[in-house]
Amino acid sequence: MSLSSVKIASRTTHKCTVIFLHGLGDSGAGWSFLADECSRLSEFNSVKFVFPNAPVMPITCNGGMPMPGWYDIYEFGSLSHRLDESGMESSVKKTEQLLEDEAKEVGSSNVLLGGFSQGCAVSLLTALTTKHKLAGIVGLSGYLPPLKYLDENVKDVNKNTPVFIGHGTSDPVVPFEQSKVTESKLKGLGFKCERHEYPGVVHSCSPDEFQDLLAFMRRALKL
Repeated sequence: MSLSSVKIASRTTHKCTVIFLHGLGDSGAGWSFLADECSRLSEFNSVKFVFPNAPVMPITCNGGMPMPGWYDIYEFGSLSHRLDESGMESSVKKTEQLLEDEAKEVGSSNVLLGGFSQGCAVSLLTALTTKHKLAGIVGLSGYLPPLKYLDENVKDVNKNTPVFIGHGTSDPVVPFEQSKVTESKLKGLGFKCERHEYPGVVHSCSPDEFQDLLAFMRRALKL
């Protein structure tokens, strides 16, 4: 089943696409402010934004109550426990289909893929295993899951693609240390990565981080 998405068309000729995945319990509309802010800047006139909606599923750490999620979470704050590997792989496949669709329109090298929290995890997994060369990769307040799937399927095509990792130092949901672990893992796999720390910021995107993200997007998409 394909993902439903909030899509915001470019204001001029479509040359680039940003695909951004939300976090647990959120929706594509929850991150559409990214397109709203970019609309204030003429450099982004040729950029289309795609904000996919995660499927609604029972989430174990939420008492089994259904909510939008890219995969199940069994326990917050630790990756030492079991992971929903099948859920992650399913979301990677769905995200890959989004990449396929946008690649047909503008070429994959003009597509930037990113996400927040759970969306960060799925975006990183997809970017590292896709056959498509991307313009840039963004991971905010998330982590790179330690999956055998990743080690068995990682590809070289995006090893020179710029990667932006941003994380608040006071994040109570995804520990800040995960940004360091993610950076180390990415570099160990041969990927380039720039990591940004935001002192005192919790599980959110601060104004400083947002400005750094915009600057990264301009560079990656060559705007």
